[in-house]
Amino acid sequence: MERIKKIVFFIQATLVFIMFQNVINGSGYIYSFTVENIHQINSHNLEFEIFLESKNGLLLNAYQCFLILNYDVNIFDQINLEVISNSSQLQNPIYKTHNFKRFNDCIIGFSSNVGSETIINKVRVGRFRFYSSKKFLFSELKLEWSFDNIYETIVLGADYVNVTNKLNHKIYSNNFYTSNNVALFNLYPGWNAISIPFEISKQEYENLKLEIDNGPFETINNQTHLVLDDTLKKGNCYWVFVENKKIVELYGKPLSKFDVEINSSGYYWIGSLPTTIDKNNIKSYPQNILQGNIFYWDNKTKEYVLTNNLIPYHAHIININQKGKIEVGS
Repeated sequence: MERIKKIVFFIQATLVFIMFQNVINGSGYIYSFTVENIHQINSHNLEFEIFLESKNGLLLNAYQCFLILNYDVNIFDQINLEVISNSSQLQNPIYKTHNFKRFNDCIIGFSSNVGSETIINKVRVGRFRFYSSKKFLFSELKLEWSFDNIYETIVLGADYVNVTNKLNHKIYSNNFYTSNNVALFNLYPGWNAISIPFEISKQEYENLKLEIDNGPFETINNQTHLVLDDTLKKGNCYWVFVENKKIVELYGKPLSKFDVEINSSGYYWIGSLPTTIDKNNIKSYPQNILQGNIFYWDNKTKEYVLTNNLIPYHAHIININQKGKIEVGS
């Protein structure tokens, strides 16, 4: 009986050892490759970061990773992926980036040289910038890891063992700027008054200047002047001139609120948020300094229109009875 117990114990111990060995060697490494902070800079460029994390320690010898960007391209479109300099926290950083066209999809990727370092906790593999000569307008952009035989994602651990596990590759924040994050302006021949309910980059501001024929001019405290810096302020209204009808698109982060300082009584221009704001939901300090009706400028008919709301992308006129401050949104 004692001999049987020893045999059973030996078998159990052997099984535990084999299971433990399988965890240490092969695909048992606990790690994750993640795509985070995806951000569309403008209609031709997007940026994202790749992170590698290991809680138990991963001896990393080499890696190559490929991603599919589900965005229709053709043979005439130009695409390019680059890693931003000094963005990697790895000792064995990215050696080469890749970009291909497969059917209508973009295949983008990166790979390293052979090296050896232990990954503990979370490190940034790199920050990437992707360019497409075709605009991303209104596209439901989507990134997916690729594990097929042609463009394969591979992670090589100790002794160059392939430890790749599809479940360990994730996209945490697929927050591409799509149609919800683009401001579309219908501009009509002549002067147009607009407001931009987004925080936009300097590059987007430069794109706006390329689209218009004159301006932008801004009106602050009833004084109108040409915008001299390269930023558009929250809650402000802007005058732009075009010779022909056109649609202008600007990408950015939607505003949730803005405020306007009031120096004295009178009429003031005020902007908008991405959603319609009822007049009764506009806060003022002191209270009740907003009086009378709200008007917006109709760019097509070139006339003022009565309204009870702040309408997205429109430039509005409000009447203020004393010095104070107006707050819109929360």
